[in-house]
Amino acid sequence: ELDATDRAAAGALGRASDAVGAADWRAAAEHSAVAQELAWKVLHTGHWTEVAPVWRAAYAAACHCAAVACTSVDAASEREVLLGALRTVDLGLMLGDTRFRAALLRLARRGGNPPF
Repeated sequence: ELDATDRAAAGALGRASDAVGAADWRAAAEHSAVAQELAWKVLHTGHWTEVAPVWRAAYAAACHCAAVACTSVDAASEREVLLGALRTVDLGLMLGDTRFRAALLRLARRGGNPPF
């Protein structure tokens, strides 16, 4: 059974994904930040072996949405924005599962050439 955190994270991630699909970058950034924060908290509660694998997938997916949104807004040419997107991709690679690894690596290889 899903608890409140599960439902909130799933909802935020779904809204982030929908916003990326609609090229609504600000909404994508907002919703992916919520999903990232919720997944981060779960990933950092207790021993890593006790965290359900789905939370690693959720974190990686949220990082992917966040990086795409971050580099697609008007300020995408600013160095700080691009470095922030690369940091998000890096965190997704380190903490996420392998389902989003290829997509995150593609973003990292772009080397700051927006849009990811």
